[in-house]
Amino acid sequence: KQPYLELSNLMWVPVEVAQIRWVAPAPSTHTVVFSPSSVLKIPFKLQGTPLDSRPASRLIPYNPPPGKGGDLILEVTSRMQGDDQLFTSQAVPYYSPLKRHPLSAPALQDVLTQHPFLVWNKSARSLAVKSGTWQVAHPLVLPPNIGLVVSAGTRLQFKLDGLILSQGPLLFEGAKESPITLEGIGNHSWLGVVAMKSETPSRWAHVQVRNTSGVRYHGWEITGAVTFYKSEVLLDHCSFVGNTAEDALNIVQSKFHMINPRFESAASDAFDGDFVQGDIDGGTFEKIQGDAIDVSGSQVNVRDVRLQGIGDKGISAGEKSVVHADRVEFEETGIAAASKDLSLLEISNSRIGRVRYFSLAAYEKKPEYGPGTLNAVNLNTQEENIKKIFVQTGSHVTCDGSQIVSKDFDTKALYQAGILGN
Repeated sequence: KQPYLELSNLMWVPVEVAQIRWVAPAPSTHTVVFSPSSVLKIPFKLQGTPLDSRPASRLIPYNPPPGKGGDLILEVTSRMQGDDQLFTSQAVPYYSPLKRHPLSAPALQDVLTQHPFLVWNKSARSLAVKSGTWQVAHPLVLPPNIGLVVSAGTRLQFKLDGLILSQGPLLFEGAKESPITLEGIGNHSWLGVVAMKSETPSRWAHVQVRNTSGVRYHGWEITGAVTFYKSEVLLDHCSFVGNTAEDALNIVQSKFHMINPRFESAASDAFDGDFVQGDIDGGTFEKIQGDAIDVSGSQVNVRDVRLQGIGDKGISAGEKSVVHADRVEFEETGIAAASKDLSLLEISNSRIGRVRYFSLAAYEKKPEYGPGTLNAVNLNTQEENIKKIFVQTGSHVTCDGSQIVSKDFDTKALYQAGILGN
């Protein structure tokens, strides 16, 4: 029941924790001594994490600061082994550990009883939705390794707490003239869809996803309204409209292929890819308040895509991503394209229209990675946008082989000002 500070080192090199203290929000400079509930010798070392391994956590129980400490922030100062430069991180409050697993496996008969529109196919080990329009009265949680099949023209309408949660393949076979629609009842919002750890790829064709708010289920919350986690997927002519979650579509540690997707009216990011490999062929991203395409640790090809009305970045490549973008139209973006943190972004045969801040940007956001690289070839844009190329010292941007001069920039200040996004 005692509060604790959890520390992890995601880098492969060891990190030395030099100081832990409470600090008041700026502009105040007030600090309070951190009081662990047991003996703690500072400095101490956090071992590095090998590649493809889960980082170990160190839990430090502590005594809350005296008096009214609710506004104080827990700050950790550290340095990488062999480096004298100090970095500060602020602890983020998070939910306490779950008392039970949020994804307890339901019995097949219970699922059939709760959802009378489902039919069991024993030979295919899948549940099929009967054709028609159905109101989903309860969260649709499928038994492990059981697929869900939805045919063309089917409309599923969910309550505010409605969702689809599957650990098997989702086979949604809509058609151009009779798409599949997933929406809330009476145009209200609903949570979304999660497919996780499916051994068989999912396939969606002509699926319309409307008015999602993000998955929260039994104390378990994720950033995506539609999420594929360790689940390969093909999305063919699918649309994601009216999302208010952090990501309209989040694909994690999976292979994917999107053909002519449509993203519209997203309160934050449209597509977020984390450690993925895939292709986006065709499609539109419109009225997106965050990033249109945001990838980390990924290898992605983007072709024949139109991005318009993007509040943050049209394409954002981070954390050692490699992104190739060909024949892309950027129109009315905060930043058309950005490469950061040891990423490589190559743009060819593309057009950049009006931008709010920068046309191209390359910089370092996370010091544990490094600078970014962006190469543009046969770029169609106005001279004004050439002057809006942002290159932090150490990063590299070329346009048709010409190196753009880099400058010293305080990226932290630019993030705080909302110029470089979140």
